[in-house]
Amino acid sequence: MPLIGNNVTEAEIRRWLVDQNYGARSATFDEVELVAVQRPGWVQVFRFQLTAKTPDGRKVALYGALRDDGRVGGKFRVSESREERDEWLGEWSGKLGPSHSPHTDPPPRWLVGLLLAGVAAMVIVALLNR
Repeated sequence: MPLIGNNVTEAEIRRWLVDQNYGARSATFDEVELVAVQRPGWVQVFRFQLTAKTPDGRKVALYGALRDDGRVGGKFRVSESREERDEWLGEWSGKLGPSHSPHTDPPPRWLVGLLLAGVAAMVIVALLNR
């Protein structure tokens, strides 16, 4: 679970769902995640997954992408296909930097080990110099 929620983005997605005649009030979000950002942060790319009622009343799982430019607004794409959503994300985030989200991959184990060994060495030196 992320430390900071994407409540503003979720509200923006719900407004878009209303504009598209989806059942936005009953929509349940499985994911709203920042995946890329262009410095200084004007352009942000989000992925999301939710369940909503279509205009004809059936419940569907929707996979979406949002390219939000704080200066001009957002552009949405939604599909029932995760693969199609991932293609859009690749197009939109290709030249942007990673989001540095708390859900990014952890550092390699060798790096963690190296850092711990460095800290241990500093503690030993400090104790020997007492």
